[in-house]
Amino acid sequence: MTAEPEPTAPSEVVIEELARTQNESERERLVSSNPTLLSAEVVTDLLAKVVERVRVDIPQARSLAESALLIARKLGGKEEIATGCGPGKRAVRKRRP
Repeated sequence: MTAEPEPTAPSEVVIEELARTQNESERERLVSSNPTLLSAEVVTDLLAKVVERVRVDIPQARSLAESALLIARKLGGKEEIATGCGPGKRAVRKRRP
């Protein structure tokens, strides 16, 4: 019996693709085609990137926050969903004109 290799962390290229998504269907397609995105650690990492990105590019920060929430919902755990609704989403809302 061989152990399945653990998925590697998503590349920065995939994270940047998530930042450039413009709607839910684009995010869904990208997340579905990249199983390395499906982890609580990715949700946490995306939210950290939201806080950084909101100072530079609000639409990209929002896309990252929405991506984190999508992944959290796919994971289905209450903790991941709570994290997905956490500081990143608030940071995006605070910066809106």
